[in-house]
Amino acid sequence: MEIAELSPAEANARLAEFHVVDVRAEHEFRGPLGRVRGAQLVPLPELEARRALGDEKANILIDRILKSGDIAGIES
Repeated sequence: MEIAELSPAEANARLAEFHVVDVRAEHEFRGPLGRVRGAQLVPLPELEARRALGDEKANILIDRILKSGDIAGIES
């Protein structure tokens, strides 16, 4: 599966097409840098715990994060 890159403007225009998951810590999610409108907060440690429990959606999401290469510190 190919991961397309979108500009911020294009992503914002197409936001209704996506379920956005923010994997940052809660203080970062609520911090001054902001967040994507409608994003669901699932901190990375929680996501990794879900994967360890066999949550297929967590597996898919982590796989896509790894393929995008945008978040350091995730072990595959």
